[in-house]
Amino acid sequence: MILTILIFFLIIIWLGLGIKYGLGLKFDNFFEEIVLILGIGLGTFPILGVTLNIINIPLHWGIFLAISAIGIIIWFLKIKKIRFNVEDLDIRDNWRFAIILVMFLIYFWVMLSGSFAYPYLEDDDPWSHAMSAKYVAVEMTTDEPSTYDFHYLDPYPPSYSIMMGILNQTNNSIYTTLKLVNAILIALGLLFFFFFAKHFLKDETKALFATFILFILPSFMSHFIWSQTLALILFFPAWYCIEKAGRLDIKSFAKPDKLLNKWNITAGIIIASILVTQPSSAFVFMVMTAIMFIVRALNKDYNIAVPVILGSIIAGAIYWIPMMIRYGLRDMLVKVGLMQDYLTGANVDTSGGVIYSLMDFINAPSASRIDQATGWGWVISLLLLFGIVMVLLNYKKLKSKDHILVALIWMVFTILGTESNALPVKLLPHRFWVFMAIPVAILVAEGMKIILNSFKDKTTKYVVVGVIIAAIVLTSGVPKYLMQTSPTWTAGADVSRDEAIGLSWLQNDKGAKTFMMVDWHDGHAIGNDAFSCMWCTDVVEFRRGIWNKTLDEINAFLDENDYKYLAFGSFTMRNYATRYGADAMQEWIDAFIADLQNSTYFTVAYQNESVIILENSKFE
Repeated sequence: MILTILIFFLIIIWLGLGIKYGLGLKFDNFFEEIVLILGIGLGTFPILGVTLNIINIPLHWGIFLAISAIGIIIWFLKIKKIRFNVEDLDIRDNWRFAIILVMFLIYFWVMLSGSFAYPYLEDDDPWSHAMSAKYVAVEMTTDEPSTYDFHYLDPYPPSYSIMMGILNQTNNSIYTTLKLVNAILIALGLLFFFFFAKHFLKDETKALFATFILFILPSFMSHFIWSQTLALILFFPAWYCIEKAGRLDIKSFAKPDKLLNKWNITAGIIIASILVTQPSSAFVFMVMTAIMFIVRALNKDYNIAVPVILGSIIAGAIYWIPMMIRYGLRDMLVKVGLMQDYLTGANVDTSGGVIYSLMDFINAPSASRIDQATGWGWVISLLLLFGIVMVLLNYKKLKSKDHILVALIWMVFTILGTESNALPVKLLPHRFWVFMAIPVAILVAEGMKIILNSFKDKTTKYVVVGVIIAAIVLTSGVPKYLMQTSPTWTAGADVSRDEAIGLSWLQNDKGAKTFMMVDWHDGHAIGNDAFSCMWCTDVVEFRRGIWNKTLDEINAFLDENDYKYLAFGSFTMRNYATRYGADAMQEWIDAFIADLQNSTYFTVAYQNESVIILENSKFE
């Protein structure tokens, strides 16, 4: 995995360097430059990936590395002399960043250890991403085959699967690739947020407080593997670039050079990447950014419109228009999940129609949904209430301090989103918890700064900060740690936890071809580092009539296609019973097991109460 992580960072760093030196971006200090080069490079990757696929260039890690190496070439051409000032590394002048770096390392460790607390992928999305990423790794394209409909490939934005797929080309484990890289992305989000908050709040201490709240907030991020992780962390470098772009009044719209300044172009690229990563997160980003624009427009600052329009044009021209032409508008919207039932149906989406109570916000449970935890914790809730009250009591300052007004409106929007099961229109309400964490962190930081400013004595300030942080850790941090490091019992809709544990045995023989005895797919083999070309025509055709096949036919197919293992168990019987009923299932399984016992085709490689993995005698 060392090679995988090296290639990952080389690609995003070199892409970031290309944008930095190609456009001439300037940063406040050395640490900010390093972090934002990572953020800008990561924000360039998704739109690069879909562009390569649209123009039929193979999605191979070597091609990504070669293209990103242009950044190094630009760096050498632009830099006449390498200047390095050791004072830039003086941690005494950057103590806030040193704290953020510690939080980054802790966050990475918690998310990674939590992800590996069980030997399987959780819930449904990670298995689907494993299949999509493996298809990209093998076929080097996101164009779907006619034989299988991948949930997370075209027309669904495939950026996350592209990233995981090309990185999986450098190792033999899609399972570890997904868990490791996902944890890195989550932790990087903290670094990106800190520098965005520094410019948004115009106060490094507030930015530090806000980042700490995100770090500790139970409802911010989970080690769950899905494309929302990548889309969400790109919010922060995009907003950072918008903040750096500066003021743009209405007269500037007649001057193209001012409109397309270096920061607007950079923000536009990252926004385009968000728009081709996850539809629901892209929608939330656009609404939150529109709120920023409306508030800034009150002060005659119209800059935000430029990168948003630019990013939309890039994403539309490169990805969404080709998808609409290929699939048609209606089918495209249905395939990406933007169908009417999701907006109005009470129990259609994964929120289950829940309407949260006040205690769901105040309390921070130590056990929650793996994809999205809920709650803030008592102390954070009180600080949030205090911050909102104090801000409203000084409402006359809201226009001059537009970031506060933006945060307040963000808070209203995300609360409405979270509670939208009580409204006529909704959009995946439970997912709004993570977006709501952003204004919560900002408003709590405002409240903490007001509290500290009320004390003149430094010792008293330190004591108060220490007490507040300790109380937050106890009421929010401990529940979050327990939630993120405890094994989840949800292993997916197709298999139970015990079945998933049994199938995880396949990780001992990475890459071995394994056929799942079901009529759906081999995703649980692929997600456990085995392999099956489940999209290949011969496999699809054979699987389509699996229940009518004799043991002789099954063995002949496995021999011909070099399958080493045949996996069956409770999931097989459940699958058969769903099609033909319990009585027919019992009759079939009795006959199948009798045929196995009377043959020499297979030997038992692994067995537990729910799963049997048979090894093809050809490989003994």
